[in-house]
Amino acid sequence: MSLNEQRMTFIAGLLLMSVSLCCGKLSCHEGHSGPTYESMQAVFDLQSFRPAVNLSNPTITNISFTLYAVLGVNEKTQILTTFLWLRLYWQHEFLVWDPDECDGVTRISLPVRQLWSPDIIVYEFVDDDVSQACPYVYVNHTGHIRWDRMLRLVSACNLEIFSFPFDVQNCTFTFGSYMHTIRDVRVSPALTFKEMSGNSKRYLEASGEWELVDILGETSILQFGIDEWDIITFWVVIKRRPVLYVVNLLIPSSFLMLIDILSFYLPPHSVDRASFKMTLILGYTVFLLIMNDLLPSTANGTPIIGIYFSVCLALMVISLLETVIITNVLHHNSMKYQEVPNWVRVVVLKHIARLICYRWPDDVRLPTVQPSNNKTETSNGSSGQCVIQETSQAPAEHQTSSTGSTAPPELQQICHYLRDLRNHLTSLQKESELQDQWCHVGYVLDYLLFRIYLLLITFYALVIISMCITLVGVLGVDEKSQTLSSVLWEVLEWDIDGLSWDEEECGASRVSIPRDNLWVPDIHITEFVDDNNFPITPYVYLSNTGHVFDDKPIRVVSSCPLGIYTFPFDVQNCTLTFGSYLHVATDIRMIQGASAQVILGESRKVMETNGEWELADIGIAHSTLALDGGNFSEIKYFIVLRRRPTMYVVNLLIPSCFLLALDLFSFILPPASVDRSSFKMTLILGYTVFLLIMNDLLPITGEETPLLNVFFSISLALMVASLLETVFITNIQFSSGEYSAVPHWLRVFVLHYVAVVVCLPPKKKSNRVTVHISPACKEPVRNTNTTNLSVSEGIYNDTPAVKPPTTPLVLQPRSSPVDPALDELRRLSRDLTSIRLQVDKYFQGSKTSQEWQMIGEVIDRLLFYLYLFFIIASLVTISGIWAWNNSYVKS
Repeated sequence: MSLNEQRMTFIAGLLLMSVSLCCGKLSCHEGHSGPTYESMQAVFDLQSFRPAVNLSNPTITNISFTLYAVLGVNEKTQILTTFLWLRLYWQHEFLVWDPDECDGVTRISLPVRQLWSPDIIVYEFVDDDVSQACPYVYVNHTGHIRWDRMLRLVSACNLEIFSFPFDVQNCTFTFGSYMHTIRDVRVSPALTFKEMSGNSKRYLEASGEWELVDILGETSILQFGIDEWDIITFWVVIKRRPVLYVVNLLIPSSFLMLIDILSFYLPPHSVDRASFKMTLILGYTVFLLIMNDLLPSTANGTPIIGIYFSVCLALMVISLLETVIITNVLHHNSMKYQEVPNWVRVVVLKHIARLICYRWPDDVRLPTVQPSNNKTETSNGSSGQCVIQETSQAPAEHQTSSTGSTAPPELQQICHYLRDLRNHLTSLQKESELQDQWCHVGYVLDYLLFRIYLLLITFYALVIISMCITLVGVLGVDEKSQTLSSVLWEVLEWDIDGLSWDEEECGASRVSIPRDNLWVPDIHITEFVDDNNFPITPYVYLSNTGHVFDDKPIRVVSSCPLGIYTFPFDVQNCTLTFGSYLHVATDIRMIQGASAQVILGESRKVMETNGEWELADIGIAHSTLALDGGNFSEIKYFIVLRRRPTMYVVNLLIPSCFLLALDLFSFILPPASVDRSSFKMTLILGYTVFLLIMNDLLPITGEETPLLNVFFSISLALMVASLLETVFITNIQFSSGEYSAVPHWLRVFVLHYVAVVVCLPPKKKSNRVTVHISPACKEPVRNTNTTNLSVSEGIYNDTPAVKPPTTPLVLQPRSSPVDPALDELRRLSRDLTSIRLQVDKYFQGSKTSQEWQMIGEVIDRLLFYLYLFFIIASLVTISGIWAWNNSYVKS
């Protein structure tokens, strides 16, 4: 007898055995409870075949479940983990007996491994079931089987986290046979959906932060290709309990925002409000670091609470920038900027102040708009607006009284000194008035921006193997280990010569049998680096022509060379190579089962979980692997994935740009009156805390560094450089008087060339009156009371010596005795001379100190422009890469 005849005899015998079993019932012996072992063994031998007398009639499977626990929700991978009590019912037409003949036994328990069981799976399954096995089923005397089992379900779920922590999730559980079509297995619910929901709410134990709202469902038919599958779709609606997040996230954040609002009431002229707000921002970043684990992370969407935190941080940054601007306005140096421009008076002090209902202090006179042609006035000692005209340096002529007598020279000199001191005091008064004007401008702008801030807060074979795959989900990408985790539906088709039967004679054109009972090609994935822990589907379809159809899900953990230089705007191209591990190309040849466009369309249609990755394209190529043992036929699939960058832009780039903008605007803080170094040091500390918070979001690999990491490193380096420059500028501002003269090459290079490059204009002329010491008036001095009016003989020992007047004093001998009043006038003259020289020393300053300060200003402006250039170049580069990512088209 030939091999083909033996196979035909085997198949015909199995079919005839099933027919003979259906004609009778299981036998029972007297004295035994239930059917005999011998009669059931015949049924056990047929466990590979679907238990139907007529294979054209489908097996009805009834399904119900009870949701016992919600174990976890992973927003980043879009996965829901639950624990179910699953119950299956189906009819076994060969397990039938008469209870009267079997001692009244109506139900027995049998090992499920000895019986045929439907291959019911959850289509959203993405990981292995690690629950305890339930090895037995109950069999009724009518052949009705009930199988109760526990199921730890790790399923894909499209999680919408926009309304986190007040979100409601609707996850889908699709039950159906993976292999058997609607002609072989039908599914239907065993209970009503309302009963399943009620049972789940009653037995739900470990819900944690999740509360079951409802369970809905419907039956439908899934059409895939030319075949149809009967499925039941359950919608499990769960709601998050938000108390934890309200207490730990929203309330503390609101407290910090309230502190930032109330900080506007700090007087900016006398309190370092910028340092206060910078410390507050640092505290807010530390708060986000602590609460980082509570926030969901996904690239599919941004939760509104994440937007709220970003807006809060942005408002704090805007508030700090406003404080920096106001501080600069309040410390406006009148020597440099002179009077408040007329348009500023009109816009700010008149219209804006009236618009925001600014209340002027009672002791302050409302500012008036000066005519453009009335630029200067002569000081008359009043408190009104005035500009002091410079006085002549020449000594006044001797004034004569109406009687023709001349005032004493000592009195004339005292009057001259008093007039100079009055001019100095008038100049100081003018500076104070200008400073008050700029202060009022700053107060009005501060009040305006405070109102805007409140407004913003109010509104956040030779066997020929036909191969085809469908990409169902992308579970994760590990940049450090260079692996891609995905879920595929793998379809293999091949022919077994000699294994065929006559459809008319046997009554069936296709049967489902266990995969283990047939020869299966050893098709593997070359890039596989981990075990497939996906639930096993044991059946394949065998056609009457010997054609085998094998469809199974696999969880693939494959190696993939990941290029992360353009992270988070990267596009990855991973390869999956399918081929036989042992058989050479002369034994097994791989052919393509479907075109790349068909596979791409089906994958996008059924793709459940993609998280931060989007399927961009799928390519197919045939290849032959040549080794010493022979040539091997292979099919390569190129999976092109594109990262969704929204989460990284919101959580990485935007906050980093905020901090860079803070450091950039800190250059306008006046270093002479504000501790800019402490401000920048706090900013650097805040930036390092920010990088620590976002460390888990950055990819790690030893091959290359992402461009984003380079951006962060350069940003930190620029912050450190600006801090060092601030230390240098501060040292110049307060210690330049002790420096030696500026080297000639440095003066020429910085003040003549670099200053032109950075467009730094020369200092404006001061409006302060500076009266030089004029030659002393002629004064009669007696030999016994000769007095040198040089400073070295003055009262103040710390006053530097000044060259005495070149005009000699004219001695006029007098015959009259010494007048005591004249001696008092001379002593008073010496005192006034010393006071006058002290005032001149205070206002004149050192030329060397001024040169060093000018060099510091040029360097400060140069670093500011470098900073600005880096930020603009970075934004242009990032925008270009982002545009390339969004416009990616298959080559």
